Amino acid sequence: MKNTRLIFFGSLFLLSLAGGTIGFHLVEGLGLFDSFYFTIITMGTVGYGDIHPWTVPGKIISIALVFAGIGTFVGVVETVAESVLSVKEEKTKREKRNMIRGIFFSDVGLDLLARVVPADPDVLELYGKLDVAASWDRKRFKAAERLLDGHAFALNAARVDLVGMRAMLRDKSDLLLRLLENPSIGEHEIFSDTLRAIYHLRDELMNRPEDLSSLPESDLKHLGGDMTRVYGLISRQWLAYSLYLKESYPYLFYLAVRTNPFNPAASVIVEN
Repeated sequence: MKNTRLIFFGSLFLLSLAGGTIGFHLVEGLGLFDSFYFTIITMGTVGYGDIHPWTVPGKIISIALVFAGIGTFVGVVETVAESVLSVKEEKTKREKRNMIRGIFFSDVGLDLLARVVPADPDVLELYGKLDVAASWDRKRFKAAERLLDGHAFALNAARVDLVGMRAMLRDKSDLLLRLLENPSIGEHEIFSDTLRAIYHLRDELMNRPEDLSSLPESDLKHLGGDMTRVYGLISRQWLAYSLYLKESYPYLFYLAVRTNPFNPAASVIVEN
């Protein structure tokens, strides 16, 4: 929308400038440079008085240029100013969203991934290919994104510590609710879907009997589907957030590398 307005007003401004230059050149007999100069000061309503139209057509052109110059110039300046402010506003919103996403991974996301990744029967396809490192560039991150897009996410709930997961999600209920209520999250549809999926999994587990060891196979399959949804969403969010940290906060990225849930050899302990 803003680009369209800028093109519209910019085109009118250039057409007015060209039309005035050619008009004064033909009607007033001025040279091209003097015609261009007079068009500029007329459109800018400066009026130094060193050059002025002598003919009626020249005066009509001057009047038209004054109105055209003010309208188009104001339109261009206003549109550019709005675009600059919009870029700054979007950058601020993006930083807020990423800050919230960072809180999520620090308190919930990484813990959840660490619990479900080992229950993925095809996790060996991901090990070694998601070992995010400082040497990774955008091309490598894009390849990892394609890997996740093509991965058959499927979890066996029987291989997950359901009691521990339920306890963790119960403890983080308030945090998850506050994240969902944050207005900045509404502008990030995928992250919103991730939080809703996690909150739904939390509700499913909270409404089960205290003893989860006796759940029938059909119920475990149902819970496995809920966890698989969460697993796929968080994995993609984790990769995108890792790229953001690498490009914006290297020191936080270094910690993310040492806590990589897709690298079984990762350790938060710095040994070298």
